[in-house]
Amino acid sequence: GGETSITLQIFGLLNVANEGFGPIHCRFGNDKHNIALATIFNESLVACMAPAAYTPGNVSLSLSAFDRLPFSSNSLTFEYTAQPKVYGFSPSNGPHSGGTSVRVEGLNLMPRSKVSCRFGHHESYGYLDTNEHFGVIYCVTPAINTITSQTLYLKLDPVNEWIDTGMDFHFIEPMLLDSISPLNIDYGTDYVQVKVGGFSRGVDTMCCFGTGTN
Repeated sequence: GGETSITLQIFGLLNVANEGFGPIHCRFGNDKHNIALATIFNESLVACMAPAAYTPGNVSLSLSAFDRLPFSSNSLTFEYTAQPKVYGFSPSNGPHSGGTSVRVEGLNLMPRSKVSCRFGHHESYGYLDTNEHFGVIYCVTPAINTITSQTLYLKLDPVNEWIDTGMDFHFIEPMLLDSISPLNIDYGTDYVQVKVGGFSRGVDTMCCFGTGTN
């Protein structure tokens, strides 16, 4: 991880600035090379860009007026998390009325609690299935009420940034069952004609008879 902007609220910043001790720096961990220049917003608010880390984990975060004052005696804990990566999701299409649960698979998809999803600019919600293995989450499509393709974005607690999956979900017309013919057949395999409204060509479609899928 790394290259993330973090905001810190601190006390005594105005005194340091008035004494002319120079720019404020943030240090991540004990490595002297993991130092970043802070941007000062006001007398108690600064922001730092976290440098890249080779492995996930917790490091201490402290402040200093570089070369003039030692780093702050107290420190905070900053956590580097593994970079999430999405491999794919299914289904890739569903009715534009919303409510489709989309199964998203990838690497390091392990939020602490909250999963947020966004289809284009339309925010929705997600959830974890405790019966699934790590690396799988679910997003529920919002109601858009138009035929369109929208890129899926994820936000996984505790990282407050949207992840662009680079893949689109296709919102299509809801399919409404009009008729089935014949209504019964002899035991064995046969063709059944199904008439539906809102059918979209190029969309994978399956028929379900009872509790099985064919």
